[in-house]
Amino acid sequence: MTRAVVFRRVMGGVNSVFALMTIIYTGLLLGSLRPIPLWRSPLIPTIFLVSGLSTGLMATVMGVIILEPIHPVVTNPETTLVSAMFEGVLLVLEGLLVAFYLEGSHLLEASRAMVRKIVRGDLAAPFWVGFAVLGFLIPLGVNMIGQLQGPARLTHSLGVTLLGTVSGLMGGYFLRFVIVAAGIKAPLSVQAVIVPPIPEI
Repeated sequence: MTRAVVFRRVMGGVNSVFALMTIIYTGLLLGSLRPIPLWRSPLIPTIFLVSGLSTGLMATVMGVIILEPIHPVVTNPETTLVSAMFEGVLLVLEGLLVAFYLEGSHLLEASRAMVRKIVRGDLAAPFWVGFAVLGFLIPLGVNMIGQLQGPARLTHSLGVTLLGTVSGLMGGYFLRFVIVAAGIKAPLSVQAVIVPPIPEI
């Protein structure tokens, strides 16, 4: 193993750590804003992490497909299948986390009105169409069809794969938009602090 290979692997590991920190940064930032009940959930950083990994993998696949005519890439069918399986696991996990997040937030009186805005209020269209359909059902369906076809066909269905990746990236945007917009539109939960009067001397 040459020094160049070792250097690339070390830098790849370091960049991976910084990439993960960047992914969860937004979730940690939102969770630190205590006056907004919808953002207090400990699931927020996890949702952003899983969604970031999923959309990052989709963006990588989309980049390979777009650059294929310019710079052909030899793909290993087995590696492609493993990546598709990993993406499928991330999509299912993301869907479960979002469901648990909304259910848990709905149980809290302080954030119940915000959840209603998401599921049947003015944010229902971005959530159900933008995230549930574009960001979850379509990519998951494309992923499952690709896996059922086998690794040999997985690398040839570029048009369908591109549809799934573009749809998934749009869904990742709508998920973040819905969470942030619902919190911004929520009334602030401010706890007053009573300061006792200073005794006269």
